[in-house]
Amino acid sequence: MDKIQSFLAERNKYIADWECWRLEELPEVPSIGTAEKRLLFRDGNLELYLLHRQMWRLRARIKLPGDICVEKTGECFELKAASYQERISIASDPEENETYFLREIEFIGTGKPLQAEIALYYFQEGPLAEYSYASYKWICRGKNMDAFPREEFGEMFLCRETHNQLFYNYSGGLYLGHAWLDFEGDWISKPSIEGNVWPRHSFKMRNPLPLQAGERRVFRFALFAGVGPEEHIGKLCNVLWRINGSEVNVPQTDMRNFLDNYCTVWDKAALDGIQEKDHFAAHFFMDFYGHFKNGYYPPDQFGCSWIAYDLLKADYLCRLYDRTGKREYLEQVRRLVYFYCYNHYIGKTKLTWPFHTGDFMKSCPPYCERSGWGAPIDPGFIDSLAQSEMIYDALSVYKRHPDVFSNYYPRLIMTDVLAMQQEDGHFRRRYNQKLQPEVKPGWPDQNAESQSWIPTLLLLGELTGCKDCLDAALQCGNAALRDIEDKGLFSMGGCETDYPSNWDVDGYRSMLRAMLELYRVTGEQRWLDAAEKVQNLSSVMMMGYSVPLPEGTFYHRINWRCKGMVATSFYGYPDYVRSFSTPTGNQSVCWVAYLLLKLYSCTGKLIYAERGIAALRQVMVYRDEESLKGNPCKDNLLYTIFENNPQMSDFGGGYQAGVPQDGYSMFIDLYIFIDDILSEYGGIFVDEERQHVLGIDSVKILEHDFSRKRAIVQNQLNKDRSILLKYADSRSMTLDFKALETKEILF
Repeated sequence: MDKIQSFLAERNKYIADWECWRLEELPEVPSIGTAEKRLLFRDGNLELYLLHRQMWRLRARIKLPGDICVEKTGECFELKAASYQERISIASDPEENETYFLREIEFIGTGKPLQAEIALYYFQEGPLAEYSYASYKWICRGKNMDAFPREEFGEMFLCRETHNQLFYNYSGGLYLGHAWLDFEGDWISKPSIEGNVWPRHSFKMRNPLPLQAGERRVFRFALFAGVGPEEHIGKLCNVLWRINGSEVNVPQTDMRNFLDNYCTVWDKAALDGIQEKDHFAAHFFMDFYGHFKNGYYPPDQFGCSWIAYDLLKADYLCRLYDRTGKREYLEQVRRLVYFYCYNHYIGKTKLTWPFHTGDFMKSCPPYCERSGWGAPIDPGFIDSLAQSEMIYDALSVYKRHPDVFSNYYPRLIMTDVLAMQQEDGHFRRRYNQKLQPEVKPGWPDQNAESQSWIPTLLLLGELTGCKDCLDAALQCGNAALRDIEDKGLFSMGGCETDYPSNWDVDGYRSMLRAMLELYRVTGEQRWLDAAEKVQNLSSVMMMGYSVPLPEGTFYHRINWRCKGMVATSFYGYPDYVRSFSTPTGNQSVCWVAYLLLKLYSCTGKLIYAERGIAALRQVMVYRDEESLKGNPCKDNLLYTIFENNPQMSDFGGGYQAGVPQDGYSMFIDLYIFIDDILSEYGGIFVDEERQHVLGIDSVKILEHDFSRKRAIVQNQLNKDRSILLKYADSRSMTLDFKALETKEILF
């Protein structure tokens, strides 16, 4: 009863105080800021107010030490207490038109370990937040954040907290942001509800600081607030990106060598189906619950719903044929096309299953599904993401070399594809063999990945000349626009059949790709605006990871850096991998990198290119001879890619934390987009009109001067190599560099 009464009293105070959150005039107390935002020092606290609709609205309150005093000099605060000092000034980012408060907090040692915590209480325009973000594990819409979800299961995961840099709250058209700026600190982002009433967020250091008496330690924080849409979170992420001057990752090798190394895996994974080497295994397993002590990949295809990329291999082989004239490349394409486009039809349609599961699946925990053509988790059903992208890849091959097909393939499948579209413009996530929509149990959105059909419809229309395909793409695009407006970040749905994610890198890149394709085809600004909105919503999932790399692990040995790391998924209950921030993330990140460079080309905004380059370099990671010393499966695993399975350590992968069930991907063909990047942007990209120079392929641009048509660039790799210099007007030339050489180049 006492707890109930205490709660009611606290809630009544909350309601009574509501009127004090909105003021016609601010009190006569020390304050700094602008005409629209003011930071007040009142009653020993800091209070942040915004002017909106002719009212000053409280957004945050920061409690300070009890003995604090304040001095105001111009637009700066100096706060002083016995063991705590803080200087607050005003800063701005002209590119994002963002003015914010810079906090420099100094802790003074007392001889006892210091548990540093920087917290604020945040105030919303309603009892619930419209949208809040504390980390890629804590995202909510239409509710308030509490403690870590299902605390009783915390020990099942590798880590309960994350190191996300930014906290963000959006309500009633107003936003609040708080972020740490010093990257040597081991900060944890933690939301909570104090007294079941007061929303609170803190950045807390994971371990106490061993400060000696009188020893000082300074940390910096940024405090944001303003009027703007939900996706303004991306603008704040861009501000923080610029403040963070840390380096992006330098891969183990250059882009072409990386791609060539990866393609050597194909021969190891080639399988015989209807013809010799007409499809490929997807994974190499280590041990796997005692099944394969010496390593194994199954004698048939194994994978998840979005593994439709043998046809992406075929498209790449078409390019190699066009470049070299070697007939064997085209013959390999013909075998792949025959296997995937003319066999194993879905029911009475002319569509075919986008992936194959074999006998191994019968004894493969946790799946234990029947073998055959269909998804590992949903055998016998069509998955929209896999289906649409497989068809696109087939159409892309048809566009390059229609002669490898036995008929007019685009017309063959067009009627079936159009029949799958729903009346509201969406495509459903799952269909049965009659092309009728089926509910996908557990999924929050049955239309997830609907947008993945848009590029396929546009290409289908280009190859057939059928206006119905363009109309269908526009109708699907309009449905996607409604989703983005209504659901924000959560409009980017999940990927695999077994993960009902509210946000996933596959949903993100498929939505970004769809909007960019609609803009390319129609030239309408609304689609480019939508692409930027998608990126602004998703940028928050590309930052804020400062997880220390444990010494001796593979990532530590290759000096992997996390700036620009893309979280693979958001989960209400994080799984074992994402709870420790898988460094390489997902194969889709390579595609994201290409799309971000395309977004840069369309907008001229350098931040998109910088993010794309960082994303690309983040995932250019593979197992080489050095890292596989002593491994009995070294020859089979050489140049395989990590993908989702192992975390920071060399073990702990698979499906059970702490058990070495590492799986090495042999199918991650989205890395082929490296070839697109090299072809369209090269290793060094020069845009003379915009006066931009990009160092993409492990090249650092030290300086550039377009008035003198010169740049100083550094080869960041310890190897001699040739680097393609590409111009925005399509001119190109090859430059030779010695290992780690710095040289001047002339435009």
